[in-house]
Amino acid sequence: KILKTIYYAYLSDQEKIEIDIYNYVKLCFQFNKDVFDNLANESINRLAKRVRRVQLEKHRFLGFVRFELLKEGIYYSQIEPDNNIIYLIVEHFKNRFKDQEWLIHDIKRNIAAYYDRKRVNIFDLFTIDKIEYNQEEIEFKNLWKKYFKNIAIQERKNKKLQRNFMPVRYWKHLIEIN
Repeated sequence: KILKTIYYAYLSDQEKIEIDIYNYVKLCFQFNKDVFDNLANESINRLAKRVRRVQLEKHRFLGFVRFELLKEGIYYSQIEPDNNIIYLIVEHFKNRFKDQEWLIHDIKRNIAAYYDRKRVNIFDLFTIDKIEYNQEEIEFKNLWKKYFKNIAIQERKNKKLQRNFMPVRYWKHLIEIN
């Protein structure tokens, strides 16, 4: 659990998180046990908050990542998480989509995870010049937008509730909202 806590804290991309990680490790050695629950310690408290945010964002993105079929037959998804969670979510998608090639592109950090039906490779990917979607994908997107618009009951729209389930910062990657 200690190593997992350190790893999640590191992936938080929080400035000066290294100091909190150092203090956490030092206290773990000092007390010869995991001190993650010692929230009275300011450094541990900051670290715990960052770790929980990474865990929550990982959980959200397991349900949020939307793949789109490219002309080349690869399923592509753009994400823009607050934390560097691509390393945490790839195993889920590797297990879930074993028979498909896919690419998850973290556009905020310019990294991508590519699965070739055998293994996942994570590498730097700065830009994709032009994204060309499969024709069926374009038709499906249009159909999905139409369905989403027609199924919604205007009188029951609740933007506040939508924001609770899916923060606004993620909306630009949702087909049905754009």
